[in-house]
This record gives sequence, structure tokens and C-alpha cells, in this order.
Amino acid sequence: MMQADVRAVPAQTADVPLDVAAVGAVEAISSVDVKSRVAGQILRVDFQEGQNVTRGQLLFEIDPEPLQRQLAEIRADLAKDAALEQQARANVAKDQATLQQTKAQAERGIKLAQEGIFSKEQTEQVVAANDSQAASLGADEAAVQSSIASENADRARLAQTQLQLTYTRITAPISGRAGAVAVKAGNLIKDNDAALVTLLEMSPIYVTFSVPEQLLDQVRANNAHAPLLVQATADGQKTVSGALRFIDNTVDSTTGAIKLKAEFPNADHLLWPGEFVNVEARLALERNRVIVPSRTRSEERP
Repeated sequence: MMQADVRAVPAQTADVPLDVAAVGAVEAISSVDVKSRVAGQILRVDFQEGQNVTRGQLLFEIDPEPLQRQLAEIRADLAKDAALEQQARANVAKDQATLQQTKAQAERGIKLAQEGIFSKEQTEQVVAANDSQAASLGADEAAVQSSIASENADRARLAQTQLQLTYTRITAPISGRAGAVAVKAGNLIKDNDAALVTLLEMSPIYVTFSVPEQLLDQVRANNAHAPLLVQATADGQKTVSGALRFIDNTVDSTTGAIKLKAEFPNADHLLWPGEFVNVEARLALERNRVIVPSRTRSEERP
């Protein structure tokens, strides 16, 4: 009877990770289509497409001259409104002084008429003159209010045009990488029209992947203590580490999988929006498990 050689291998204790593998898609956390808030001619493009830009950096300049002309016209209208108001106030002051005089004359006329000194016609004349002066005062007071309303409207126009003037300098709303530039210097653009350029936030960045629904309870339970470790590897690139940030609120009924998102610092921009990467999510780490090596070191030597 043949006997087989049996080799004893010592058991060891080690921490055993429980990982799940998946294919993930890289996506930007923030994506912004940069559009113009005013219509005009592009004066200058102040960056290169594909360039990394920082929040607040100047991207485009639109010719401000048409808006500057509007500002000059509005300021002229404001000066005109102020002059009309001043003139109306002067007329009001004049009417008030005259009204005092005509009122006194009307009161004397009525008294003299009662004493039989003034005729009815004379009394009616001084009373009518007083009424006419009161009407004139009312008209001039209305002119003051009208000039004030006109001035307020022009001030509102001035503020709006000044705001629009600031929109002629288009800055980056986020830090990120610029895509293809849709316009060049000299092009005419409309307000809130097509995107001039799209900015993608590159750091940090998301990787979206899915795991079977059977693992959902384990993912939730372990992620409740600390964000799960997630590693991603693109073709030909080194492995980078991130942390689970999002568990979808529903299971995909067609695939029986749950969508997860992990966040990666991506400071060196190894992960690129739109690419696919191999993902390993660490669900748990079983500590001090007894394991048996499959081969001894002597067997590993040739």
C-alpha cells in the first residue's frame, strides 16, 4: 500500500480583510457649466482650455463699453431728475408763500362782504384766486413727488446696470479643470445661452460602484462605526485609497445591487472623471483569525 508524504505546516494568526470587488466609474463631485449673465462681445479669454483654474479666477471678459454708455446716460437722467425736483420744490415754496397771501385776501374779502363793503363779485374773485393758488400748490407738490419717483427709478436702473457691468468679468465659480472652450475673442454671446466652458472639480472626486444587495446590511453596519475603506485602481496606475461617503436609498430592482459612492482626495489627479476603475471595498477586518499557509517558504523556492 502506497504511503503519501505528509508535511505539517504551523498555523498562524493574522488579521483577515473581507473585501468585495467591483468596477467603478469616476465622477466629479461638482460640475459647473459657465454661462454669461449679459449679452455682448467676448473681449478676451483669460485661460487655456484644459487648464486647472481656482475659484474666483478670471475666465472671460465681455466688452463693457455698451454698459458704460448706459451708465453715463442714467447718470445724466439722474442729474436731470435732481434739477427738476429742485425746481419743483422752489415752485412749491413760492406757491406756499402766495397761498398765504391769497388766503388772507379771501378771508378779508369774506369778512368785508359780511359787513356789506365788498360786493359778491369781488368776494368771489378773491376766493377763486385763493382756490386757484391752492390747486397750483397741489400740482407743484405732485411734480416734486413725480421727480422723486423718477429719480428712484433711475437709481434702480443705475444699480442694475452697475451689477450687469460686474457680469462682464466672468470668474470661476469653483476650483477645477476647464474643458473645451466654446467661444473665442470677438464672438458675440447671449445672456444665459450655451455654456462657455464646463468646469469639473477634480479634487476631491467620487467613484461610484455597486455591490450585491445581500451585502447591504453588512455595509451599513460597518460603515456606521467608521467610513469603509475603498481602494481604486485605474489601468496602469497605482492604487489609491478613499472612504465610503454615500449609500443609495434604494436597491436597483433590475440588477439587485445597491449603489455606493466613495470619496478620494485625488490630489495628484490620478483618477479622471468618466474613466472606469477596479474597486475593492473593505467590508470588515476580522482580527486574530487562525490561518494555514497554502505553501511553506521552502516550497516557494525553485
